[in-house]
Amino acid sequence: MRRKRRDDKHEAAQLTERIRVIAARVWQGNQARMAQELDVSRPVINRVMNGKQRPTGKLLASLLRRHPDVNLQWLLGGKGEPFVEPGVAAGGGRMRPVVDVLLPGPPQEHLALLSGLGYPIAVEFHSTTSYWYRVPAAAPVVASDEKIDGGDKLLIESGAKFTRRLDAVLGRLCTFRVKAGRRQRVALGKVAAISQVYFEAYERFAVSFFGQPPAEAWLLVADTAADLKAARTGVSGLCLEMADVMGVCTILERALTKQLDQDPSGGTTD
Repeated sequence: MRRKRRDDKHEAAQLTERIRVIAARVWQGNQARMAQELDVSRPVINRVMNGKQRPTGKLLASLLRRHPDVNLQWLLGGKGEPFVEPGVAAGGGRMRPVVDVLLPGPPQEHLALLSGLGYPIAVEFHSTTSYWYRVPAAAPVVASDEKIDGGDKLLIESGAKFTRRLDAVLGRLCTFRVKAGRRQRVALGKVAAISQVYFEAYERFAVSFFGQPPAEAWLLVADTAADLKAARTGVSGLCLEMADVMGVCTILERALTKQLDQDPSGGTTD
């Protein structure tokens, strides 16, 4: 019986901590605003936030009713992400974090850049090194021939089994670490499927950044440092190596509004 009480206390503490996370995101920790919106007395909110009272059923029900983007599985069990995109069911399936900026590595190493939202992924494609990149309307790829619109999502795999394998990047959208002096950024580009050189000890693949600088870029692949140095000789533009590949796009998910326009039944038409 004593162990059960300890377990209940631990679960209550975890639930309270998740309520604090939501409060910080939605109301920036303002307890008065939180109490007013959820129609719960301010003293109750204060006791809950300070861990003196377990969150009431009324508070939880009001929270989920007024903020359907809160992930129920995360709220009650800590599974998945704190939020899901509006219109996305949170009752099942695996979730991966959604970001609005390209990450310079695996999502678990860059938590501060995550949006807090989650989006589902089929079990067979799920991995802890993937994330959804929500394409901004002003992204260069939107104006390209890739048929990608603002709001579409790209599943980016940042694991080494993708980023360090040449066959995984050829002909695909990839994210690259692009250096400019002491500064660097992460940019979305597409690697050509065919090498630009033959009968050499290295390979050179064109990389397009969709009209954005650098205007000319190459992914250089060689077995030795000497061969890589030879590949750089006579090349104008940006020279990239496999170590500069930060992620590989494996899935394109159309924006929900586009899916409904293309298929009134709501199914994806990819």
